[in-house]
Amino acid sequence: MRFIQKGENKLEIHNQKFSIPIPMAGLGFAFFLIGLVSFFLGGLVLKVIAAMLCIAGIVIIMYVYIKISSYKFYVFTCPDEHLWEMNFIGTHKVQLESGMISSIEVEVSAGEDLDAQYKVRIVYSSGKSYAMELTKDKDQAKAIADIFAIFFDKSITMIVPELPKRELGVEHFEDPLHRRMRNQYPKGMPRKDAPHVDFVIPEKARYRDLIKFRFPPFSILYDISLYFFIITILIFLTVTLVNPKYLLYGLGTTILGAVVFFVGRSLESGNLEEIAITPDEIRYHRHHTTAEIKRNIPLEEVKMVHIIQASGCKVHRLNLSQKKDEMLTKPREGKGGTELYLLTDQGIIGIETWMNKDMADYISYLIGKSTYVMSQKKRK
Repeated sequence: MRFIQKGENKLEIHNQKFSIPIPMAGLGFAFFLIGLVSFFLGGLVLKVIAAMLCIAGIVIIMYVYIKISSYKFYVFTCPDEHLWEMNFIGTHKVQLESGMISSIEVEVSAGEDLDAQYKVRIVYSSGKSYAMELTKDKDQAKAIADIFAIFFDKSITMIVPELPKRELGVEHFEDPLHRRMRNQYPKGMPRKDAPHVDFVIPEKARYRDLIKFRFPPFSILYDISLYFFIITILIFLTVTLVNPKYLLYGLGTTILGAVVFFVGRSLESGNLEEIAITPDEIRYHRHHTTAEIKRNIPLEEVKMVHIIQASGCKVHRLNLSQKKDEMLTKPREGKGGTELYLLTDQGIIGIETWMNKDMADYISYLIGKSTYVMSQKKRK
């Protein structure tokens, strides 16, 4: 599940997995453009083939459009606490509920295999409820319920078979994390080593842990430039085979595609992501072609740290140069992953949504360790 907090009055909930098929969209555009070029350069037979390629390209593009528009996600708007169901394209927007939320419910039941499963629901004062998550992971359910509770400032109701309903207030958010860590580990925190992954560069200073990511993901602009370059190569080959007298036009198109691709690649080479954790704050910096994000979060404002399994949309990319062993050592895009959230006085802060779980666990440990060190410094 992915939470995207847009200001104080809007929260997006993405609770289903979806992959945007960018390579398929590129294939559709390639078919359409190649068919268009062949239609104007070839004879009657080639015009028929070109028309079929154009139709195939349009069908593929329409399929991708329908697939993307079918992805639905929830949007909560405050302070009225309306619930909307929307999609990316903007062709679907339905108001599911209008009113105030009364509580967050976590219902425990037995699944078909008799293992416990947890359902997290949003309950409105009208009596209607909406299931946001169904999982067998107790920690996952607790984390999602905590995120809802701190955003809406509502209590959590636990429903367990054969036991009375138990209401958990928001008092567990009142104490900062450093105070709870000090109570939990009065003699010091146990040591935890960094996971062995080669896409992370850790640096250690006296009171700072700095983690840099060597392979930050490419932006959507890089994908567009890559597929544009591939399409221009295909157009060049098509022109060469159909009508060689237009060879210079095809060559010029390919050169344009190469320029666009290498310019985009040079821009992407400056991407970086880093997390610096000190006893006083956590600093997150992401430099990307499409976004520049800098966050400084005082650790004494952190109430909770939660790691949950990620859902939401992913971009399905084509990477012909990736070797098999790199898939095990580099972050895997489009395969789910984890989301690390800090719950603070200012709401929900999501950090680094593409790293693997081992790295997310280690960063969570470093945050807890720093809050513990900070509490010890202030104690003296």
